[in-house]
Amino acid sequence: MTTSKPPDWAEKKTKQKVIVDQRRFLWHDDTVEKLAFWMGLTQGMHALDVGCGLGYVGRTFWNYFGEKGSYTGLDSSLPLLGEARKQSTEWVQGGESSFVQGNAKALPFPDGTFDLTVCQTLLMHSPTPDAFLAEMARVTRSGGTVTCFEPDNVTVMRSRHYLSFREPSINDELLFIRVHHHWAEGRKKLGLGDYSIGNRVPGMMQKLGLTDIGIRANDVVGLVQPPYDTPAMIFRLDQLRRQVAETEKRCKKRFNIDREFRKLFFAGGGTEHVWRKYAAMIRRHTIEQNDAMKKQLEDGAIYTCGGSCSFYCITGKKP
Repeated sequence: MTTSKPPDWAEKKTKQKVIVDQRRFLWHDDTVEKLAFWMGLTQGMHALDVGCGLGYVGRTFWNYFGEKGSYTGLDSSLPLLGEARKQSTEWVQGGESSFVQGNAKALPFPDGTFDLTVCQTLLMHSPTPDAFLAEMARVTRSGGTVTCFEPDNVTVMRSRHYLSFREPSINDELLFIRVHHHWAEGRKKLGLGDYSIGNRVPGMMQKLGLTDIGIRANDVVGLVQPPYDTPAMIFRLDQLRRQVAETEKRCKKRFNIDREFRKLFFAGGGTEHVWRKYAAMIRRHTIEQNDAMKKQLEDGAIYTCGGSCSFYCITGKKP
C-alpha cells in the first residue's frame, strides 16, 4: 500500500525552492566577500541567525566564520527548522550547527553568548522591531557584531524599471505609487511591519547604545537579456514564465485584486475614488501586459533592467 503526499506538498516544495533561489541571487559573490570583511568575520566565530528560515545567512557566510566556529539558527516554525537542518549538511563543514525553535522577542540564550547575531527580513515583519533588536544586542558579547539585512521596499515600488513588454504612462505610474504608499502605511497601522524598516535600523541601533554603526547597499541590478546565459537570468526568466502562467489562470476566473491588499490600502488612508481608478487600471493592463510578456517569452525577445531591491546590510558593535 502506498501513501500519497498531501495535495499542497509539491506546491510547498516549489515555493521553498523559489525562496532558496531568490536568496542565492540576492548578492554578488564578490560583494559577499566584501561584506564579510566589513562585518569583521573571522574563522571560529559563534553566530546566531534570528528568524533563520532555511538558513540562508549561514549558507552565505559560512566560509568566512565557520571553521571551528558555530551557527545557530532560530525560528518559530518547526517545519522550516527541520528543512534548514537537513539542508545544512550541504554547507556546514569544519564547524557546528544547531537549529532551535524560539521567539525573537525573548531569545532563549544567556547574555553575551554570541560573537555575531544576525537577522534577515525579520524586523520588517514585526510590530515590535525595537524589542527584537534589543534581544539581539543582549545575546551578543561585548565587542561582538549585530547585523541586520533589511529592505526599503517602498523605495523599490517608486523606482522605474525598463520592461520591454510595458511602457506605462506617467499617470499610471503615479497612481501605482500612491496606492502602494497607502498599502505600506496600512501595514504599519495594523501592526504587520514596516516595509522601509532598513532606513530606520541605524537609528534603532544607536538608541540601543551600539557603536561603529554602518550601512551598505545591495548592488544587484535585475537584468534579463538575450541570450539569458547566466544562472541569475535563467532564474528570473523562469519567474516571468511562472508569472504569465499564474496570471492566465487568474484571468480565466473573475479578476479580483487581493482582498488583503485592499484592506491594507484603506487602513493606510486610501480612498474609494483612488481604489476604483487603480482597480480599473490593473484590470485594463493585466491581460494586455500578460499577452505581450507571453509572446516575447516565446520569441526569446524579453528584456528587463532595473534595480532589484533597496536591500541593506546594517551593522553595529556592542560596547
